[in-house]
Amino acid sequence: MPYLAIVRTEDNKIAKYMSFEGEADADAHVVTHGGFVVQEPTQPYQFDFCTVDAVAKTITTHEPEALAANNMKLWERDMTELDGGLPRYAEDIITAMNPVDRASISQTTRDKLTAKELRRSQRP
Repeated sequence: MPYLAIVRTEDNKIAKYMSFEGEADADAHVVTHGGFVVQEPTQPYQFDFCTVDAVAKTITTHEPEALAANNMKLWERDMTELDGGLPRYAEDIITAMNPVDRASISQTTRDKLTAKELRRSQRP
């Protein structure tokens, strides 16, 4: 079971830490460098969404905020990848076309446009 040696905190956030597989190793690190040891959270977490209580020697994860931030990052990554296949300026040109001209565009390009429109509608 992994452990974190929290060596320094700033504004109730983790500023410096080291991860260890065993509690004894983490304790030894803290003896040398200061801080405290906690068991690493089992659920996915991000340090930006953890609150540290150095007095109680605990960390609290804020999973909903972390998941929301992660979902947004995934959405942005997907949109960037889709932009590679059909740049936004081309998307704007196609969208401004009348239906007759739009029908003359290749099916591959129309599929890329549809994929972008669908993913854009799923923005978290």
